[in-house]
Amino acid sequence: MPNSDITAAQIAALGSAGRHLYDELTATFDFEVHELVLLLEAARVTDRLEALNAELASGVTRKTRSGTQVKPASVEARQLELTLARLIASLRLPATKTAARPQRRGSLRGVYAPKAV
Repeated sequence: MPNSDITAAQIAALGSAGRHLYDELTATFDFEVHELVLLLEAARVTDRLEALNAELASGVTRKTRSGTQVKPASVEARQLELTLARLIASLRLPATKTAARPQRRGSLRGVYAPKAV
């Protein structure tokens, strides 16, 4: 985003699930500008997940000439779930409204590689 200020148009462009997330969290907590950017992106990811889940309502697999395959939307939804979890974790939201924010860690952890056997 070239401008770090969140605009009304960006918020208005959110879908119902993303808007609900954004509105609930901004009504509950005070965020700095860089945190609002993360929250806006989390809201967008939430909207994308809602759309993918609607597409997957009929099942996560499909029949093809070569057999049964996992729908690409299922793979994308799994990746977006990880992204959403990381965005929310990076906001360091407290467990309760009155609790202090958890301590800062250096950065988000990446995916762990499997251990060699």
